[in-house]
Amino acid sequence: MLKRIWLSITSLANQISTKPDTPPLPLENKPSIRSLRVRFVILCAIVFVLAGAVRLLYLEDRFTEIERGTSFLTTLVKPYRQDALQMLEDRSFFRAKRRPDEGETRLLLHPPGYALLILLIYGAADPDDSYGRLRFLQITFDAFAVVMVLLIAAELLPLWVAALGAMLVALSPHLALYSLYLSPESLAVLPILVAVYLIVKSKKRPRVGLIALAGVMIGLSCWFRSNGLFLTIFVAAAVLMLFERGKRLPYATILIVATVVIISPITIRNWILSGRFVPLSLGAGITLMEGIGDYDNEGRFDMPATDAAVARREVEWFNEPAYEQSLWEPDGIEREQARLSRALKVVGSNPGWFLGVMIRRAGFMLRYNQSNPGAWPLDTSQAAYVSGEPPFNHRFTDIGDLQIVAHSSTRELFGDDAIKSSGAQVAVEPNGQTMHLVGDNTLFGNQLISRPMSVDAHSDYILEATTDLMQGDVALKITSDDLRDTLNSLSLAVAGDERKLLEKYKRKALTKSDEMTAESAPSGARTILEFASGPRNQVRVVFSNNGTSTPVLDLEDLAIRKAGPTPGLLTRFPRLLIRALQKNVFLSSRMLPLLGLGIVILAIARRWWALVVLLVVP
Repeated sequence: MLKRIWLSITSLANQISTKPDTPPLPLENKPSIRSLRVRFVILCAIVFVLAGAVRLLYLEDRFTEIERGTSFLTTLVKPYRQDALQMLEDRSFFRAKRRPDEGETRLLLHPPGYALLILLIYGAADPDDSYGRLRFLQITFDAFAVVMVLLIAAELLPLWVAALGAMLVALSPHLALYSLYLSPESLAVLPILVAVYLIVKSKKRPRVGLIALAGVMIGLSCWFRSNGLFLTIFVAAAVLMLFERGKRLPYATILIVATVVIISPITIRNWILSGRFVPLSLGAGITLMEGIGDYDNEGRFDMPATDAAVARREVEWFNEPAYEQSLWEPDGIEREQARLSRALKVVGSNPGWFLGVMIRRAGFMLRYNQSNPGAWPLDTSQAAYVSGEPPFNHRFTDIGDLQIVAHSSTRELFGDDAIKSSGAQVAVEPNGQTMHLVGDNTLFGNQLISRPMSVDAHSDYILEATTDLMQGDVALKITSDDLRDTLNSLSLAVAGDERKLLEKYKRKALTKSDEMTAESAPSGARTILEFASGPRNQVRVVFSNNGTSTPVLDLEDLAIRKAGPTPGLLTRFPRLLIRALQKNVFLSSRMLPLLGLGIVILAIARRWWALVVLLVVP
């Protein structure tokens, strides 16, 4: 058996060891070359469409989350929008107006590329809450990045291997989901891939212009995210290793110089704004400090692990109460330098421990979905698969305009024959309108399950509940009749925090009479939960423990409103196919052995150039 596996690996290595370059063909075969190019262009188009389609399906799956505008999918854009508005007000890239809040320091927190892009798309106008144009641009760029993966691999490996790799990147749930976040991470990838492609092309046909343009691309990536700042050094090292003598050092130098030239306007701007040498942005100190805190489970190094904890500790360290209000104002640069100094002292005095953390962190970066993700931060490597059914996808301005199709009292829904946890206590008021639930300590266990409620198949609905969460956290869910499928869910604690955030901004516009009315309003809070029924005719409402001990909840009212037929039913079959592929391929137990096997095959085939290029860019 092992002999057969080894023979298969060596046979595959022999195929890959054959250079993918197409040999010159006779003059009479010129149409064949043209035909091959047409086929390759068609393959690129297929990969682009597949990648874009998968990302658009994820966009549809996150429709309700994006529409609310309070999740990380959208809120991450706020500081970049503030930077864009400040640059618009300053009417200068290199100088900022003096402000009491020291706005100059805030402009150093991120490279300016993403803010400039927002300014280019929206200008002074207020963008829509979902930032639709910006998100669509990110999806498009991310799909082009998948095409660049195909182009790079096709230069290094047989075309079928390149196509397979590009298809995996197009279907990746992690890459598809992260392209929806309104942050510069996904946009910074495309220029780096273009740079790698240019270097691969210049290896075959050495040209100074291609190397210089590769450096420009890496510099352009740094305008969005500073992660690529030191990448140019590793790429230059690869050039020194693999290019022919006489061109190694000049090409590596040109690559680094081109990168430095492109990022120099940011460095000059930061010097003008702060009077200090900040190559791209601030943040290395707090990132290193909190990273140490994350992995210091025993608390040996006294390093805070969250932004709020850092601010509180700095109040103690510097005896300055104002530091708790913001991480960056006042004295943001001095505080950041002190953070970096403290963190580096820990690294210098504990090099073995820190090396172990770096190895574990590097391993964590290679994790895919797995059945037991572990505790935070390991669980952040999980990414949802594409939904097998078209999700809720209706926009509405006022929920009151929608027809109520079910309005039941708590006694009717959660009567004696409702399903409840053996440790939960349920009491219904004599009027039958208010239910008091005291949950048990079964973490994430269902506490109370309603009777079945009738719905129309393939329709969008909104569950409207008036609740008062008094202790812990409860998850409100809509499930199928057999409880196997969760159609949607939300944390009532998180929903309450989102309401407080919205009320904070709305309160400024309230008149005195409005404030009095708000204070006299019922204590219960209205929570809405959108769901699509799919092929079902009955659903259940479920309240479950959401990871806390003894949650306590009052439910005052519950109604279901119909929004209309679910759009996009034609996507059902592609969804099922894509979901099946994702669930069966993108698992750590399968992807990591495949990655290791690929490295072994390239090594056996002595494709060192391909191996170095593929490993130099994470």
